[in-house]
Amino acid sequence: MQAREHIMSLDEINKQSFDLIERALFCVALDESSASTYDEIARNCLLGDGRNRWYDKPFTLIIHENARGGLNGQHAWADALVVVRLFDYCIKYVNENFKAKFSNRADLKPTLNIKPKRLDWVLDNAAYTAIECASAAVGKLIHNSDIATMQFNHYGTAFLKRYKLTPDFFMQMAIQLAHYKMHKKVPAVYETAHTRMFYHGRTETIRSFSKESLAFVKTMESNASDGAKWDALRTAIDAHKETLKKCLTGDGIDRHLMGLQIVSEMSGITPKPSLFTDRAFEVSKKFLISTSNISGGPGASPIWGGFSAMYNEGYGVCYALQPDRINVSITCYHAWPETSATTFKRYLEMALLEMVDLCLTRNVIYVGSSKI
Repeated sequence: MQAREHIMSLDEINKQSFDLIERALFCVALDESSASTYDEIARNCLLGDGRNRWYDKPFTLIIHENARGGLNGQHAWADALVVVRLFDYCIKYVNENFKAKFSNRADLKPTLNIKPKRLDWVLDNAAYTAIECASAAVGKLIHNSDIATMQFNHYGTAFLKRYKLTPDFFMQMAIQLAHYKMHKKVPAVYETAHTRMFYHGRTETIRSFSKESLAFVKTMESNASDGAKWDALRTAIDAHKETLKKCLTGDGIDRHLMGLQIVSEMSGITPKPSLFTDRAFEVSKKFLISTSNISGGPGASPIWGGFSAMYNEGYGVCYALQPDRINVSITCYHAWPETSATTFKRYLEMALLEMVDLCLTRNVIYVGSSKI
């Protein structure tokens, strides 16, 4: 903020340039790189190099030289699914209309009547120093970030629904099983629930980790029978369903407790209420696995999403469930030696394959086809 105020004070033209940027609905970043793999695209969209992103905007539309693209979004104005629905529509529109309108390269003629205008700036040594410091700080964050993506093509929602398994709940159990396989424990797990049935409703925390989910992962890693493992999975999924219902209908606990904590801090109550200084309260809301389901509509182009882990020793897991596949991105930090996005990906794939093997031990009448 100090650097911004200083730059604005240097010259009126700086104020005008800031004003033009800040009045824009969103930004477009035409990157000179040609990211090709999902890992490369995810890394550049989440991190880039920090030089041509305006992070206060609802989103920056990022286009690479090879026409692959993505978004870098700021979360305050809307939840992730709002953005997913918006760009799901855009992707479908492009897919349905591009070939019809541009059948060959000769048709690709520029149609813009307004030319881009370069924004001018008047900077001094202090401003350049601030920019260099910011660049170094962003570079450190980028270097510390570990990202891996996975396109799991063995099965998707169509297969799971034949077993009357809710795909999202199934995925939550798979994530916990993967963490247990890798770290021999399961921490507090966060999943986003929407509260849009309420006026101005945004989100609530689904506490995915439960005694039922812990029993499931331990049973899966034991020599228990397939029947016992299946029963543990169904019990864990049923418990997750009840937790979700409470969150969607305003009976979640986290936003309520957060509101009480904020009110107590604003009112200056001393001593602080014992609940908010209790060690158990702090540990219970330290979500070392933060997850989000951003599934788009069936038939959409591959949808991916991602976000940085909430804690140095944690993971961020974002997934999109499609009829024939599951797209996943995983983030963590290099600075914490026990975590690894690539290793977690391998364990997650292992968990998903073991869980489908469990499904195949059940008697089911198959309809249609699925990649198994």
